[in-house]
Amino acid sequence: MIVMIVFAALLFATGGFLSFKYYFIPLGNYNAANDLVDNRKYDEAIEEFKKLDGFKNSKAKLVAVKEKQKEKIAIEKISHAYALCVSDTTKMATDKKSITVDSFGKYDLASLMDVETIISTLELPDSLYDEMCATNALMGRQRETYDNFDISWSYHPDSGLDVIFKYNKNIEL
Repeated sequence: MIVMIVFAALLFATGGFLSFKYYFIPLGNYNAANDLVDNRKYDEAIEEFKKLDGFKNSKAKLVAVKEKQKEKIAIEKISHAYALCVSDTTKMATDKKSITVDSFGKYDLASLMDVETIISTLELPDSLYDEMCATNALMGRQRETYDNFDISWSYHPDSGLDVIFKYNKNIEL
């Protein structure tokens, strides 16, 4: 018992109590924030990492969680856009990060409706569809980047408008 009292006195005298407060309490919060990330609760995890104010690698974790959150939102938008599509030639990639619209001619109205629907659902500018409609076969493959999305397309009168909408995590918002 005396040893414990002496140990506690030494711990307190040397600032050990302060190190306990400034290390173990944030460590619990840090671990809780990591658990939130594992459970895909990114908004809550971001708030917890902000409170840690640089403890361990919390700043790097904060950046990584924000990126995961952006990716989750983008993939949800892509999935929602695909769910609204009507053409059989519109396909979503297995990783759910892109949609390909492969029309079969210039009169494939279902595919054109899908392109407009996807542009609207991904909240891309309406002018993108106008650019696609102004493309001719001699222009080759065209490309635009908006938010976290790469969009590329080509047009030929025989094969129609072919478009790929793809999430790109390397683009900053």
